[in-house]
Amino acid sequence: MIPKKDLKKSYMNKITESDEKLLFSKVFDQAYLCLETGKTSVSPFLDRARSEKFFNMLSSGEIGLNISSFGGFDGAERSRLCFCEKEVTPDLFEIELVLAQSEAKYVQRLEHRAVLGSLIGLGLRREDIGDICVFSDKSFIFLDRKAAGIVLSSLTRIGSVQVDVKNTGIDELPPVFSDFRELCFKPDSLRLDGFVSHAFGCSRTEASQAVKSGKVYVNGNRTEKITKDVSTGDSITLRGSGKTIVQSVESDKNGFYVVVKKLV
Repeated sequence: MIPKKDLKKSYMNKITESDEKLLFSKVFDQAYLCLETGKTSVSPFLDRARSEKFFNMLSSGEIGLNISSFGGFDGAERSRLCFCEKEVTPDLFEIELVLAQSEAKYVQRLEHRAVLGSLIGLGLRREDIGDICVFSDKSFIFLDRKAAGIVLSSLTRIGSVQVDVKNTGIDELPPVFSDFRELCFKPDSLRLDGFVSHAFGCSRTEASQAVKSGKVYVNGNRTEKITKDVSTGDSITLRGSGKTIVQSVESDKNGFYVVVKKLV
């Protein structure tokens, strides 16, 4: 077996960003723990880009473990890596689904940012939290098992909204697209900066700055190329502002016509 220090260093040399090095270090430690003890271990929650990157790095053969990725449901934006020496089943990922719902008799809409802020306010780390799926007055939250225990015992309010919190099953999760609204626009081109400007309601200059500063993700991968073209099926996320899915792109002599679903 290659010494842990040497193996870890060989992987870390492939990563340039300091925050990504720190996160990968935690993932690697879980992988090596399984390698040393034979016990199943799981990584923190990772965004799609890092989950795919770390999965590919650790699947190179040097680790020699069974590695799987799962976020609690198909299509999750955030997922965990599971390291084990046996067949992987969903329960091994130690993911719990918690439902937080307004207690008011009338609808009090919850917002993704407020849900996340309330969870962080309980002392949870972002890496303890998977996808947060908000549907009007209720929010389905995918959590690390230990974090779920904290939420179930301590979360009483999300922003100004008093909530009831309980464990629930994946069969209770509505279709994720149900909280998206359709948006149509006619951009001058399919360039990423122009798309971001139309889809998120900002100026072309602000959109370009967002892309160049690494705040825009295409299909889970961060891109800083403003001239990249978008196409049907692409998932575009602007950090701090939401997510869109490109439903269709049509063109004629008058230009382009784009239809997207935007998370609201």
